Amino acid sequence: MKRILIEILREIYMWYIAALNYGFTYLPYNFMRVAVLKYLYFVKIGPGTTMGIGVKYKKPMGMTIGRNTNINPGVRLDNRGGFTVGDNVDIGEGVVFYCGSHDINDPYYRTKVDPTVIHDRVCIFAGSMIVRGITIGEGAVVAAMSMVRKDIEPYAIVGGNPAKVIGERSHDLRYELNSRSLRRTWQEARVDNDAEGA
Repeated sequence: MKRILIEILREIYMWYIAALNYGFTYLPYNFMRVAVLKYLYFVKIGPGTTMGIGVKYKKPMGMTIGRNTNINPGVRLDNRGGFTVGDNVDIGEGVVFYCGSHDINDPYYRTKVDPTVIHDRVCIFAGSMIVRGITIGEGAVVAAMSMVRKDIEPYAIVGGNPAKVIGERSHDLRYELNSRSLRRTWQEARVDNDAEGA
């Protein structure tokens, strides 16, 4: 009887996660997606954060995402070992995070999980993959299509497979990734481009 009850609860949980990954994550407005994550899936999300359409989640409960963070469409977030994102982080389309992997030498092929920690003002460009147990330091940049297999120092710019240091970012970072500041930045860039073209 106990085993049947466990199987029923497991099935309910799978439907609960499927409702998020194949339903709620496609709601048309950010405030709806954020409300569902906060109040139905117990994700801690700071003010000003944007959760893109079609983001996929593994074990979302207890995940922590800071304020003014931008998570673009198609990102995959894995909280099985713990997942923490700081403030003003920009995560590009299709970035994949894995907190777990199988131990290929284990006789039962068991899963190993470790936490992922992304500090403030990190920028991870599209198509990158971050494996389990990684900490990315404040202000670091991950170039597009990179495979991150080791911790990244603060303000380092890394790229490639495996990702290696290819530069250093300015330490003087003051931006806020909320919609108002982004709109102002885009407008200023458009004015600059128009002035250059004149």
